Amino acid sequence: MTDFPDEIDRKRYPWALARFDIAGLVGAIAAFIIGALLGLFWGPLFLIGLAGAAIILLASRHAERTPPPEAIAVVSPVDGVLVSISDAVAPAELRMDARELVCLRIASSPASTNTVHAPIAGEIVSLIEEAGDNAVRTASDPDAAGLAAAYVTIAAGDSQIGLKVSTGGLGPRLEMQREPGDPVRIGRVIGIRRLGGWCDVWLDAGEKLAVWPGMSLKAAETRLIWTGSTTPPVTGRAMRDESAEETEPFEMPELEDEVSDLEAVPREAEDASKQFERLRKRVRETKASEADETDEI
Repeated sequence: MTDFPDEIDRKRYPWALARFDIAGLVGAIAAFIIGALLGLFWGPLFLIGLAGAAIILLASRHAERTPPPEAIAVVSPVDGVLVSISDAVAPAELRMDARELVCLRIASSPASTNTVHAPIAGEIVSLIEEAGDNAVRTASDPDAAGLAAAYVTIAAGDSQIGLKVSTGGLGPRLEMQREPGDPVRIGRVIGIRRLGGWCDVWLDAGEKLAVWPGMSLKAAETRLIWTGSTTPPVTGRAMRDESAEETEPFEMPELEDEVSDLEAVPREAEDASKQFERLRKRVRETKASEADETDEI
């Protein structure tokens, strides 16, 4: 069952969802003070301290999220943009069962929130972390060597989902907060990734996807797999709506022409003016007969 720490209608400012880690706030304040003191000696040094405070705040930014209540839902583990969907073989570090898989690659900017969430409710069956090279400061290439990376496999019954979370190697950019064997709920924070990076998600190829390349994803809230009662517009492998049925051409039904007490208009092909003349003649005859009946009365 999904955790709801506070009732939304009791919040004074329900739209204020952004948060900062305590350590990040302390570090940002310290950087600002140091920059201000250095600025007393030379003005441009203040800008260095200000830039450092801004970077620390970005690295410590997170937000409250409300995952869907369905136990079978699958959500995005991080904030970012879905850049590709492709058939791929899961890396050996994930230790996933041999099966056909599809890989969703998500790119996150340095301004994205720093939390990594569990995409499903289940159990962490594998977790491998790789320390990054401090010389690799940015994660411009998700397959580049030297990135800090974490390989996480979560199982729920017969289903498995694999995650590869990566970022630059400079500093403590990636920290996982769970261990193998830990149960997790959908949307629960399982790690911290600072200043953006990449996240690859491996799913069963037969799943019906509810996302498409170029779509912006919100961690713990955007559904990756369609779990509704109707067929989704995207499939994991074909990337098209294979369930769409061909529509039959619409045929206008034939209407029965009725003219009150008058005779029905013949359906044989003839000139329209003749049809209207016949109707007018019949109307005149009807009015004349009604007038005769009135005179008799």
